[in-house]
Amino acid sequence: MFTATATITAEVEIITRKALVLVSLSVLLLTLLAASTFAATNLTLDAKGRFGCLACHGDQRLVKVKGKEKIDLSINESKYGDSVHKDVGCIECHTDFTFRSHFNVAGSYKKTAGLSCIRCHTKEHQKQYKDYINSVHGRLALSNDPKGGATCGDCHNGTNIHYINKTEESKNEFQFAAEKVCGKCHKKWFTTYDDYYHGVAYKQKAADSPACWDCHGSHKITSKEDHRSAVNKQNLGKTCGVCHPGSEVAFGEQYGKAIHGKAKMYDTNIVRALITKALVYKDNVTTGGSKAYKATTDLIAKVIDFFFPYSLRPEKEAPK
Repeated sequence: MFTATATITAEVEIITRKALVLVSLSVLLLTLLAASTFAATNLTLDAKGRFGCLACHGDQRLVKVKGKEKIDLSINESKYGDSVHKDVGCIECHTDFTFRSHFNVAGSYKKTAGLSCIRCHTKEHQKQYKDYINSVHGRLALSNDPKGGATCGDCHNGTNIHYINKTEESKNEFQFAAEKVCGKCHKKWFTTYDDYYHGVAYKQKAADSPACWDCHGSHKITSKEDHRSAVNKQNLGKTCGVCHPGSEVAFGEQYGKAIHGKAKMYDTNIVRALITKALVYKDNVTTGGSKAYKATTDLIAKVIDFFFPYSLRPEKEAPK
């Protein structure tokens, strides 16, 4: 009886050991298969760190929630692949990136990346960089001022940047991008850029119409109170003279007010106010009344139509 029990116990132990060996081999085989599958997906960081970042940031749904604000953290891989930086790795611009601090960044990552351009563009853009660090944008960006300041990347769009002067198409694309380049921060000024000869023409993409930087300057832009500013009073003749040869300060002062101040000038213009009232009156003339009354109103309407084209008329006011 004792011998039989011992024999059974020994056989059980042998079976158990064999089972453990089989399980171990199975786990090892599955691990090897999983490893080969994982390697085939190419999810690891490449030499420049690009593919690893896009594994998450390539998802167009990736956002960071900050209070009520949703911050888009995605990168359009297609646009990035068509840009001049397609072969530049993420960490070559995001020089302050570390994985440990990745989820606790204070928002300075965009500023760091936006100012890292000079690391590569030392020779060909040295002048632009010197102008920029002394500009109103550069001084703010390089300081700890909470207002920030536009960096190279903010205006040139680091992840989707194209050659500006390589082809006529690229020149035009950037020339008419002022709403995105300047207007995203200076919304009020882009909205009021609506005088007939400059703003309206620009928004209709007239070939000879000026973008913001054609008047205000670009890399060395300063406050208009600064004597170096292109729109400082003493420099208006020179600035306007680029397109209007022979311009003097008086010309710039007189017409310059209308470039961003058309609405205000209209509101205070007595003649325009009278014409606006006349238009409302014309539109509300009834068919009743004497023949003399109708002839008079018809004459007023014809005079208004002749001297005041529809394309230049103010918006109609509601009758009071």
